[in-house]
This record gives sequence, structure tokens and C-alpha cells, in this order.
Amino acid sequence: IAAHAHSGNHDLLILKLNSSGVYHWHTFYGSSNWDFGKTIALDGQGNIYATGSGLAAWGSPLHEHSGDFDITVLKLNADSLPSCTYSLSATSETFEASCFTSSVIITPSESSCAWSAESNASWITLTSPIWGTDAGTLEYSVEANPAESSRTGTITIAGQTLTITQNGMS
Repeated sequence: IAAHAHSGNHDLLILKLNSSGVYHWHTFYGSSNWDFGKTIALDGQGNIYATGSGLAAWGSPLHEHSGDFDITVLKLNADSLPSCTYSLSATSETFEASCFTSSVIITPSESSCAWSAESNASWITLTSPIWGTDAGTLEYSVEANPAESSRTGTITIAGQTLTITQNGMS
């Protein structure tokens, strides 16, 4: 099942995180009308089960809506869900000791693939939106390095690592 776009007033949102709690993918299910999620479960094989209700038909292969709210039951096979890969315009950068700003371009394998970013060093600040869907640019700033020795920090973007090395003061 490919990732679905939001399609109406209210849709079911299914969000998958990896075992570390890092965003992996999301998808929406629903009609052009009101749809609600009620429960979600995961079995030992990684299949996802979701239940809810809706006011309109979702189309083939699903059955036509036949009244007020109808029951919705989804089974998503973990192996057929969106498999996104990402590339970064750079995986490492080296800078002088002074403060600076820079950016990195994130390119996912599909436009439905979302990404998020996190700085793993207190002296690296993310200055633009830290998540997105489709390709995007993440801007960041680095504080001046007051030490004589160089330092290294990282930014994790969609599971990819951008390593920042900053020279020390001369």
C-alpha cells in the first residue's frame, strides 16, 4: 500500500516510528467525508490493524457506503508499506572556529516520504523547519568554538548523519 494523502474533513492517520522512536513514515486513510480512527494494534509479524468508522465510500476494493457511519477495518502488511530512502547533499562539513550558518538538502526516494532532523550537539542549532515531506532544505547554525582543539557534532536527518567538524581557535 502506498502512502495516501489526506483526503477529507477527518481521516485516519497511521504513523510508524522505528524502535528508537524516530519517525519512519505516515499515511492517511479516509474518504472525502468524515472518518474516524478508534483502535490500532500491531501483531508479531509487524502487520498493523486499525479500526474506525466513516461516512462515505473509499472506493475499490472497498465496499460502497450504505448508510450513516459504517465500520472500517484496515490491515496493513508491514512489508508493503512505504519504504523511503533519503540522500543528503553532504554527509560531512568542516568549518573554521568562527560561528557560521549552512544548509543541507534532503532528497527522499518518493514525494510521500517525510523526514525529521535533530541536532546531537548543543552548539549546533537547527534554524529552519526540522521536518518535512518531499525534498527540503535544512538550515543550521554553529556557535563559535572557543577552544584550541577542534570539535565534532552531528545532525541526524531521516536516519542519515551529517557530521560537522569545527576547527579550534588558532
